[in-house]
Amino acid sequence: RLSSLVLDSVHGGLGWESHLQNTKLQLKQLMFRDCDTQTDTTDLSLALVGQSLRRLGIVSNYCVHPLSDRDLRRVVVRCPQLESLDLTNACHITNDSLVTLSETLPALRTLLVGAFGSEVTHIGDAGFVHLQDRLTFLHAAVTELMDVSCLGSSLVTLEVPHNYLLRVKHTPNLPNLTRLDLSGCQTLTDDSLGSLLSACSKLQYLELAHFRNASNTTLATISHCCPSLIELNCRGWAPNLITTSGVNALCTSHEGTIKVVELPAFDWEAANKLKKQFPDIKIT
Repeated sequence: RLSSLVLDSVHGGLGWESHLQNTKLQLKQLMFRDCDTQTDTTDLSLALVGQSLRRLGIVSNYCVHPLSDRDLRRVVVRCPQLESLDLTNACHITNDSLVTLSETLPALRTLLVGAFGSEVTHIGDAGFVHLQDRLTFLHAAVTELMDVSCLGSSLVTLEVPHNYLLRVKHTPNLPNLTRLDLSGCQTLTDDSLGSLLSACSKLQYLELAHFRNASNTTLATISHCCPSLIELNCRGWAPNLITTSGVNALCTSHEGTIKVVELPAFDWEAANKLKKQFPDIKIT
């Protein structure tokens, strides 16, 4: 029995909705990709399969078919059992949509919103606080998420790449977080990173590519705060701000746990020595 369906560039009037009605599908996953979600066709399809859906994606060309707060409400009220929602490129929705999700989707655990380059500027702390202690996976490529302490304790994965305003205003409560992506977050300092990582004692995977303020102090902070670390990505760090001794100290303190360390383009002769010293760690 078909459980997953992707509708690509469907703009209505093609007759596929009658096929849904005739086959009585119990879809678990439905993806609208570059479709016009403002049509009666969308309403009919969700009326037919919405009650069974657990995963829904509305991944649009945000210039051609922009998704509004009103459109999203009309969609999600038909899908009360949703556990996962992908709103990549939905750059016209606001914090009101996050309030709608909190009110209509009690089972929601996974949310993807925004995309680097799509200028999602109307979603931020005031919206995410309504989903506090609900989500386990959040990918938020948005510019107005400025305080991670508003996200709550249930998160297992947090991805906030290329956020140029991110701050750690209050020590967050993230005891279950195992994967964190802060790639390109230019405003974080060693102190704020330490405040954040100190709340993530179970962290195993850390993406810190293009962390502008990185240094040996950053490595020491990671070493101290992340005893369970398995993978670290520090690509794009300024090679003159970290040394072999800093990497050596991290690998020594985590020998037996850490498996992968992705380094910036610094002294490759020194990197080769590290590889020989720590043969069980993939140093790239």
